[in-house]
Amino acid sequence: MFVYLKSNSITALKGTLVVGTALTMSSMVFAEEVQVALTVDLTGIQASAGKLYVSVQEEADYMADKGVAGGIYVVDVSGDRQFAYNVPAGEYAVSIWHDTDSDGKFSLDDNWIPTDGWGTSGASDMNKKPTFNDVKISVGSYGAALTIPMIYPKS
Repeated sequence: MFVYLKSNSITALKGTLVVGTALTMSSMVFAEEVQVALTVDLTGIQASAGKLYVSVQEEADYMADKGVAGGIYVVDVSGDRQFAYNVPAGEYAVSIWHDTDSDGKFSLDDNWIPTDGWGTSGASDMNKKPTFNDVKISVGSYGAALTIPMIYPKS
């Protein structure tokens, strides 16, 4: 609220502009994206010296080195683990890579079969490289929870 002790034309004009600007700005709606919980349960994680990479990606970032959420974790105990991220409602792919040989790259054998551990959201044909549409999940306005089984090469 603005209070003026003097009332002359210049002060009144300045006051009108300030009040008008303040009212205009206060009536604007600044849409802030609401974040909801995405809970990812990984099952069958194998302990190794290598790091575990979890990436939550939108379609534009799928299979790239970036995402809207995720993290890099140390896996010193085998078993199951839960991760929780806050994301806006939308469609995402969740990709997991366990760099079991600690070489910093997703390792494949001579037949292009992964030698690192991995997992993915959605239903994917394991005989081809997945597309975003193959593995996408929908995170609604109340969030989402999913379970991803880890896949490791047979010893």
